[in-house]
Amino acid sequence: MPRVLKCVAWISVMASLHQSTRFVDRTYEPIKISWRGQDSVVVCRMKHAYWVEHWVTLDVYFTLYYAFRVIFVHTGPCISLVVLNLLLFRAMRDAQLKRDKLFKENRKNECKRLRDSNCTTLMLIVVVTVFLMTEIPLAVVTVS
Repeated sequence: MPRVLKCVAWISVMASLHQSTRFVDRTYEPIKISWRGQDSVVVCRMKHAYWVEHWVTLDVYFTLYYAFRVIFVHTGPCISLVVLNLLLFRAMRDAQLKRDKLFKENRKNECKRLRDSNCTTLMLIVVVTVFLMTEIPLAVVTVS
């Protein structure tokens, strides 16, 4: 379990680092406008931070930000899930073939337990596939 906690901690730290620039890449300043016949209504105006506009430039900043996002938030995890899903499905199929060879005779208790285990694994494959069906179009829209 400690490895899992370390992995979750690393993912959280990396996600926070990925979004950290977005916390400070803009500033807000009050301005007065006339709105619906009223003079001097104070509203907020968003401006990009000085360092984004002058040190990095907007084009470079947003290109790097979205490239990182597409690669590490969308594409990488989706490819990993597709590969792991295929490997899980293949391992399940191979295990089923071996099981069929080993259990030529009908053992009710073992068959029921194995069937329940297979149902759980198949449900995992279905859930991951449905997730990918929603995530992959989101990645495509983000790239477009």
